[in-house]
Amino acid sequence: FVPVAEEAGLVGAIGEWVLRTACRQIRQWQDAGYSLQIAVNVSAVQARHTDLVKEVIKACEKHDVVPSDIEVELTESSIMDNLQKISPAFSKLRGIGVTIAVDDFGTGYSSFAYLRDLPVDVLKIDRSFIMNIEDKRRDRRILKTIIALGRDLCLDIVAEGVETQGQADILMSYECRTVQGYLFARPMPAKEFEAAFLS
Repeated sequence: FVPVAEEAGLVGAIGEWVLRTACRQIRQWQDAGYSLQIAVNVSAVQARHTDLVKEVIKACEKHDVVPSDIEVELTESSIMDNLQKISPAFSKLRGIGVTIAVDDFGTGYSSFAYLRDLPVDVLKIDRSFIMNIEDKRRDRRILKTIIALGRDLCLDIVAEGVETQGQADILMSYECRTVQGYLFARPMPAKEFEAAFLS
């Protein structure tokens, strides 16, 4: 879907709609007494060709939320392909309080230099590193190293694609405190989320 939207020149408009929708949902939850941050995936095209900072500020102001209620995620490979153009945008976003996350960490170039130079708050470890940790010692060692690296860099670590309790237990033993995956829930509409987790 995203590549087709990019080719059609629609990804900017779609990305703006997603951002506004996230801010509207945050406002609805805050009005109901809940304080939640929403992560918004951003495409490389959107980050490169739009004024992402202005879009975030506009969406936040429209729905009376603060930028710190938003987390912006971009895949590692997209970051590495567009580092020079994306880095200034990330710096500005972080400057207004937006959380910056690297999605699918480990699947791109995995150049540690960008972790040193890019303003990043969260590393989201790709599910390919999680899938076999119950059976493969080598995968566990790599995972443990990534978690230790992130911790040493004072980054929050999120393990993606957790589908079994065994995987969750291993991650907890490595002090990875934030995980996501089908073990806990599949994607769902806001109303179902409220009924399952907020009521």
